[in-house]
Amino acid sequence: MPVQDARQIDLKERQIIEHEGHPLGGLVIHSGILRVAGHFPAANSEVTLAIVSAGNSLQLSKPRGCSALRLEAITACQLSFQAGESADSTEAINHWLIHLHLVRQLIRSESRLIALLQLLIEEFGFRHRESYSLPFWLSHARIAEMIASSRSTVTRQLQALREQNDVFLSASSGGFVVSNRLMELSPSALEAVSH
Repeated sequence: MPVQDARQIDLKERQIIEHEGHPLGGLVIHSGILRVAGHFPAANSEVTLAIVSAGNSLQLSKPRGCSALRLEAITACQLSFQAGESADSTEAINHWLIHLHLVRQLIRSESRLIALLQLLIEEFGFRHRESYSLPFWLSHARIAEMIASSRSTVTRQLQALREQNDVFLSASSGGFVVSNRLMELSPSALEAVSH
């Protein structure tokens, strides 16, 4: 595969690259965790399209109605752009679009929050004896966007989960620690109990 832009791009944690022009082409993530988002002016919103990690390659082009693509380093990242398209270049984005859609289909915001935490830990987390950990932190506003809720609701629900000893913030990793109990809950079963 010929290299279109051979330089490797280093992003610090929380650094953003925004692209408004022609398709970016093939994106290769060499290290770190990257959030891919689109800005949709008609809805005046930014939408998370995928969260990808090292080893993923994506073919990036703006969806219809999207004015700009944003690449946000959730952790420090190294990435590069390449010409050509691999067979699995849309698989990572499709995977995330489907899973985020399923999270957003749950009725209760508590169920959506738990489903998102479970999804993130399944994708990027680590299992420990008594808990699971996620090696990065997301703002309450970002979580709210991902679960189609308000920031204040996410803050209130995370506080309730902390009080139940189900979610902690880890000072050492800068991420979330989630209890085994929370990981074993079924968000769809929570929905059934609430009706």
